[in-house]
Amino acid sequence: MAFPGWVQWLLKYKGLIFLIFYPILLSPIVIVYNSSEAKGAFALLLMAGYWITECIPIYVTALLPIVMAPLMGLLSSNNTCIEYMRDSNMLFIGGAFLAVATEHRNLHRRIGVAVMQIMGGDPRMLMLGLMLPTWFLSMWMSNAAATIMMLTIVEALVSRLEAVKPAEGDEEVALTTVKEHKTQDGNGQDAAWLTGDLQSSESVHTALQSEGQNNTTVDKKGAHNEELRKLAAGLSLGIAFSSSCGGMGTVIGTPTNVVFYGMVTDKYGSSTSLSFGTWAAYAVPVSVLCLFSTWLILCLMFIGPKKFFRRRGADRARDEAFKAILEDEKRSLGPVKWAEGTCMAVLAFVVLLWISREPGAPGWSRIMPKVMRNGKLAPLVTDTQPAILGTVLFMVLPAYNPFAKKKARWHSSRSERGGASMESRSKSMPLGCAHPNRRRFRPLKNVLGFRPVHRCG
Repeated sequence: MAFPGWVQWLLKYKGLIFLIFYPILLSPIVIVYNSSEAKGAFALLLMAGYWITECIPIYVTALLPIVMAPLMGLLSSNNTCIEYMRDSNMLFIGGAFLAVATEHRNLHRRIGVAVMQIMGGDPRMLMLGLMLPTWFLSMWMSNAAATIMMLTIVEALVSRLEAVKPAEGDEEVALTTVKEHKTQDGNGQDAAWLTGDLQSSESVHTALQSEGQNNTTVDKKGAHNEELRKLAAGLSLGIAFSSSCGGMGTVIGTPTNVVFYGMVTDKYGSSTSLSFGTWAAYAVPVSVLCLFSTWLILCLMFIGPKKFFRRRGADRARDEAFKAILEDEKRSLGPVKWAEGTCMAVLAFVVLLWISREPGAPGWSRIMPKVMRNGKLAPLVTDTQPAILGTVLFMVLPAYNPFAKKKARWHSSRSERGGASMESRSKSMPLGCAHPNRRRFRPLKNVLGFRPVHRCG
């Protein structure tokens, strides 16, 4: 028996429909009663429904209290996250999930190709074109992960450039070393080495004739390989150093930042006004200065002062090879997919929430629930809530247009970022927010009809 079209549509997307409309069905509990007990019941019933139906992965459902409890004014972020781990550690875990989503959807490759197309094939701009996306990605993921992802692009680029033969008619030939044969002049002195950049084959003959040397061979292929090896070393070091420069720019850029952030917030609370936005406002300019200083030093070391300060010469073979490599990479990536656009939108949304929470001026945390602490009103939310919210959105939003055929898989994040260590704790800890022993939720057991259990004996 064939069902009508609308029935088939409902059956096909029943999980997504339940995900959206189930909170709406539960909303009268909060609207009518508007109490802490009612909010706790809403959170408990919402998680129970999601766990039973598994419309989203059960481990993602376990993360919902980190977002809901502070936003509804039930618990502070520190008191909620302590059921899993410290608040600063949960912030780092949320950033790790963002990094996994970026890597899973190949955003690092697309960003790298786009930047390199703008920069062009000149060695100076090529190095900067690889360092910039590495610097940016390292702000949101670990330095090691950003370095490993970008080094794969360098390996593919160098392997393709190795097959390029230096053009005969180019105005600039790669660094060429001309070794003179051992000859004797009128005074019985050995001839010197002639080393330097030779502009063309004609300049080679001119230099040899002026010095009166013969039987000299110019190995253009060897010189090309030598220049390429130096360039590959400079690109690899540039990626490693730029990831360190980017890691200092944000709180989640490197674990040491998270440790320092956690120590300061635990000891001084919100009195220091230290947040993601204020950290970035101070650290990003320093990070940019370090990045361009590193680029300048590496160019002088591996490209050379002469080539760095002079105008770009025409190297048609290298430019054509570079364009072909980028075109092949773009072709393999294809057009921007729905999942990639969604990933970029969620990442931009989370970054915007981080920056605008307390950017040195009243931000969106001003309208969030607060609690009196040390004679001051302290907000219950921290930078952890946007990070976990982004994690939940990655697992919920569809990967295909218009609806999801597959959702972002938990096991990819679990295997790549050690989710198993949190898995065992996250199964039951969220319900601790509604435990009867907590003062805010003591009346909840009476509302639901639960009776205390007496121990035997």
